[in-house]
Amino acid sequence: MASGVPPVVGTGSATAELVPAGVCGLHVAPGRPGALAAAVRRLIEDEAMRRSMGLAASEYARRFSWQALVLRLVELLAPGDAPGPVDVPRSFAK
Repeated sequence: MASGVPPVVGTGSATAELVPAGVCGLHVAPGRPGALAAAVRRLIEDEAMRRSMGLAASEYARRFSWQALVLRLVELLAPGDAPGPVDVPRSFAK
């Protein structure tokens, strides 16, 4: 997802919980190779859908980057709550 490729995942799997169906990728029923092939074919043949889902997948994945996680942690440890000064490396600064 981070590379802009919409995944095809099995419905009900732990991975499916991380992939919003129809937005960032496609879900297929487990144990249905025909459904998997059809979903992959659909992504290959529908360029507009593939690009749209790929962009959404990339944006969604950024929410879970190390940078995003560090910034969220700093937010949670606001100066009033932090035991001492919070030094955020420049590469993580907004």
